[in-house]
Formats: sequence, C-alpha cells, structure tokens
Amino acid sequence: MENKQPILSMCIPTYNGGDKLEICLDKLFTSIAGNMDVEVIVSDNCSTDNTQEIIKKYKTNSCFRYYRNDTNVG
Repeated sequence: MENKQPILSMCIPTYNGGDKLEICLDKLFTSIAGNMDVEVIVSDNCSTDNTQEIIKKYKTNSCFRYYRNDTNVG
C-alpha cells in the first residue's frame, strides 16, 4: 500500500489557548472525518495551561501532529 501524503495541512499555532483549541479541533475533526487527504498540525509555544491534556484526546488520530516548544520563543 502506498504512503499517501496529505494535500491540505491545517496548521494551528497556540499558546495557553487550550479551551478554544479543544473547540477548534472538535469542529475540524468532525468536518474532516475519514478524509486522509487532510492533516491537522498543532504548534504549541510551551503553553502552561491545559493544552497538553486536551491534545491527548486527538493524538491517536493518524492525521494529527503535535509539536511543542521546550521554551516559549515569543
């Protein structure tokens, strides 16, 4: 089977926006359900809120990527 690359990347930068991020991701994953041509990428600038806990809910989705900075880069 061929490893197909997504044709659309939805990139979401965040810093301490956990509650809004959860709403956004819920709506996105509802909209793209089963569409393997789309990937969702969250870039976290070292949030100190509940962002990492919220992310755990989505990590099992194969079209989801999460990157977190070790320090806040401003």
